[in-house]
Amino acid sequence: MFLFSQDHPDWKGADILLIGCPDQPEGNPKGSSFKGVDKIRDQLYQLSIPGKSSRVMDMGNLKPKTSSEAFYEMMAYVLGVIFEEGKTVILLGGSQDMVYGQYMAYENLEKSIEYVHIDSRFDAADSDITLDRYSFNHKIFVHQPNYLFNYTNLGYQSYFVSDGQRKTLKDLDFLVIRYGELHQRIEEAEPALRTADMVSFDLSAIRSSECTGVVTPSPGGFSAIEACRLARYAGLGYGISSFSISEFLWQKDVRDQSALLASMLAWYFVDGFYSKREDYPAQDRSNLRKYAVRLHASIEAINFFEHPTTGRWWMEVPFQKEIGKKKPKTVLVPCSKKDYEFAKTDDIPERWWMVYNKLK
Repeated sequence: MFLFSQDHPDWKGADILLIGCPDQPEGNPKGSSFKGVDKIRDQLYQLSIPGKSSRVMDMGNLKPKTSSEAFYEMMAYVLGVIFEEGKTVILLGGSQDMVYGQYMAYENLEKSIEYVHIDSRFDAADSDITLDRYSFNHKIFVHQPNYLFNYTNLGYQSYFVSDGQRKTLKDLDFLVIRYGELHQRIEEAEPALRTADMVSFDLSAIRSSECTGVVTPSPGGFSAIEACRLARYAGLGYGISSFSISEFLWQKDVRDQSALLASMLAWYFVDGFYSKREDYPAQDRSNLRKYAVRLHASIEAINFFEHPTTGRWWMEVPFQKEIGKKKPKTVLVPCSKKDYEFAKTDDIPERWWMVYNKLK
């Protein structure tokens, strides 16, 4: 179980901190309770501890505030202190609009971050009207100062989003991957999660036949097995510092199966965290195999790299002002073998363009 026995443990001795978020009915913060997160805890404490030397500590629950804005501010402060100590946080329960507080915690770290959003919707409605579970991403996108380097949505479903929403995100050079593209190819989600700083998982992205206890159930979406693989990929990420699991509705949960699935996501995240692969690219790329793909385009070639042991792939993207130089300044971007095979058809992968357009 994920529980420390001493009365006053030193949280700085842990690697991962569990924090519960209150069920916070929209417009009624005072009506919040911890029934949902406690049901997830009941299931989590019955699971084994992943790994032999896991150091995971349950820090309890964030207290409700008199307003959503006050809650976001308090949450950002608490998480910011934890991040400064180099710790990773798992946030359990609550409405997904808490992701705005999760994002705000990175403001004082003075670095651009990558945010992965696992959801069947984009949740980017106009936040100037109201900030809730359907608009928090809009608030993140327009926030100033802007320290969001990249946003990726994994698992959106076309019938829940408009063409205009998709176009807006692509115009921002954000990567959105429809669930149909990941079905039976869930490993294609791994590159996006490899370098994520923060991940938000909406339980409503899982099909309702396998997860009934959610705010907005749908017959479509990820299977439980796919969801657990996504959580493990997130834990395997090089620099992951926060992972939130939200939108659990205990009143609709049948025989606590959704609470158990939420706890399994946390378990697989921890399992991934303690199974990190020693394949981070060396500065001179000496630990990787190089594959150069020649193109008949304005970009003459793309260099791809594969780690010989783990089989994970990267591709090299140059800064725009470096194009034409003999040795341009570049960055390595996680990708999959599918991107390499696509480039061999004499075309440029979408992931490549997305990063290139940002390297001005």
